[in-house]
Amino acid sequence: MFKVLMEDPDIDPNVQNDSGEVSLHWAIKKANKGDLRYFDLLIAHPKLAPNTQDENGWAPLHQAVCTGNLKAVAALLDHPPIDTTLVATTKEDLASSSRLTRRSAKRRTIFAIAAEEEQDDVILQVIN
Repeated sequence: MFKVLMEDPDIDPNVQNDSGEVSLHWAIKKANKGDLRYFDLLIAHPKLAPNTQDENGWAPLHQAVCTGNLKAVAALLDHPPIDTTLVATTKEDLASSSRLTRRSAKRRTIFAIAAEEEQDDVILQVIN
């Protein structure tokens, strides 16, 4: 059924849910559990916007890096409009910061996330 939907040119894979996630966020969660079917279909979709960030600023690439999903990281890095400089800042970080210190809220690039999660293979894949 999902494959049929992805073949429909009128389907928008970038519709966001209440948390700002798009179908690619969901597909990466499934891929992390070993089910790559949805991810493979979405990454090939011509309308895919892979840099869409959720309410915490997490793009699908942040999610793939955090979990060490090398296949998803590689596919996203090969996707032409991917932005490796996006910064994720969580609501909790912003809520704990006053307006004057909001700039000091913890911001995470894909490199920072990979380092925090000790995903050395991901770091090597990103820089190569």
